Amino acid sequence: MAAIGYAILLAMLGTPAAALWTVVIGFGGGPGAMLTKLAMRGNAERQTPFWGLVLTVLGQAYVALAFVAFVLQTTQARLAGQSGFGVWIAWIVTFWVANAPAVFAWEHANKQQRGVQHEAIIFAAPLVAIGFFVFLFTPTVMHVGWRWVPHL
Repeated sequence: MAAIGYAILLAMLGTPAAALWTVVIGFGGGPGAMLTKLAMRGNAERQTPFWGLVLTVLGQAYVALAFVAFVLQTTQARLAGQSGFGVWIAWIVTFWVANAPAVFAWEHANKQQRGVQHEAIIFAAPLVAIGFFVFLFTPTVMHVGWRWVPHL
């Protein structure tokens, strides 16, 4: 029963936090987007350079995966030693909340295709979903690049 309570609390607090983290994802892609804008200044075709897209995707994915690491580590700490149906519900909610910032940003990008950051999140969001499972099943990967991320 405690796991279901945790799932409800995570959904209620995590979803608004995920919406706010969408702004942080934008900052994560900012350096790549600024370099891309500078490179495109003299480009008459207005085509996004591949390297600019890659830098922006990497920045967005890194920041989004920091949120994934936070939610995942918090859930692992809360559900340690618990079993039962409620744990499955909690893990489903954890997957949703951890991926929500990238999904929210992707949805925004589909509505307003403006620049390299909107193009980049289309590639970053699936990488974040894959990253969730990589972090879950091989936590050493999470600890290599996101050791600084705390958990509650």
